[in-house]
Amino acid sequence: MPPFVCTTKEEKTHAGLYIHIPFCATKCDYCDFLSFPQHSAHWEAYLHALLQEWDAQRTVWHGVTFDTVFIGGGTPSVWPPRLLAALLAALPAAPAQERTCEANPGTLSPEVLTALCEGGINRLSLGMQAFQPVLLQNIGRQAAPNPAQVLAKNIRTARRLGIHNISLDLMFALPGQTLSHWEETLHAAVALAVPHISAYALTPEEGTPLWERYGHTPCDDATDRAMYDTARRLLAHHGLAQYELSNFARPGFESRHNLGYWTGKPYLGLGLGAHSYDGHTRWHNTTDFSAYVGGAFAPCEVETLSPQQKMAEALFLGLRLTAGVDVTAFAARFGTTVDALHGAWVQKMQHETLLEKTSTHLRLTRRGMDVANYVMAGFL
Repeated sequence: MPPFVCTTKEEKTHAGLYIHIPFCATKCDYCDFLSFPQHSAHWEAYLHALLQEWDAQRTVWHGVTFDTVFIGGGTPSVWPPRLLAALLAALPAAPAQERTCEANPGTLSPEVLTALCEGGINRLSLGMQAFQPVLLQNIGRQAAPNPAQVLAKNIRTARRLGIHNISLDLMFALPGQTLSHWEETLHAAVALAVPHISAYALTPEEGTPLWERYGHTPCDDATDRAMYDTARRLLAHHGLAQYELSNFARPGFESRHNLGYWTGKPYLGLGLGAHSYDGHTRWHNTTDFSAYVGGAFAPCEVETLSPQQKMAEALFLGLRLTAGVDVTAFAARFGTTVDALHGAWVQKMQHETLLEKTSTHLRLTRRGMDVANYVMAGFL
């Protein structure tokens, strides 16, 4: 596996740790992630492989503090408490600033939440998507007849156990979803007083059952944009400030782990197909389940980024943040300015009122957020 080759003091001491658990109760119709329904006969073997890989990688990443941990999937909460406890017990002993676990409210139980809490998880990312059962059915998502009640019970239990940093994942532009549905979902979410909400537009991926039914999008552009604008307005009104294109938080509750991705911080990925980046080189694990549980941890598709790639990604990812790209820090890091590289495009985007400059940053305007891919394409 590649050595950890970051050169700056910050890069040598801080990184994010991602752990992929690819199992779900059922696979949703929109999902193109590397995940499998059930597969419970292989859970023990997968955990054993994860722990083996972690033992090997922490030697390579010796001296690095993993100050954020994110356990994702799949649906990690389908694992029984004893497997979650075994995984969490093997993680770095030093307390991370943020330890997140994804969960589907329908698979959570007091026993699972207790195992997560006792194992050091201090943040939950709950995949709710929508509050209306019919909309969940439309995207092939397994849900209880009363998903809102199940979610509220989960949140009460988590808070009683001491986990107060809770995020809800919501989706708009769903098949059959109206603007009224979306407003109802947003109001239900803010009523739970969670400090973080992610709001993503559904974009069916080719090869998924949802693509077969609806093609590229089940929602027209005008409705999609109306829903996005509604989310920005309503969530801001309730104290959740937009800090990234699809993410909203109360002050201090922004996702530290995801901020690491958007700001170019190194990260180590453990598990099937997991991706890693050491600040210079990136790679991913095998996507062959049998090979992975058999101990095949060699990196796949290793790529060392050129200076040009690093600069393009710093702009592309930085512009996802509402704060934008710190142009002074960019110049100090790369020895050139954004204007020197892309002055003509920046001016064009400013003229179209899609980008704006402050004394220190270059950022998308509110209108620019609606066509972010168009703006960012000019920097690639």
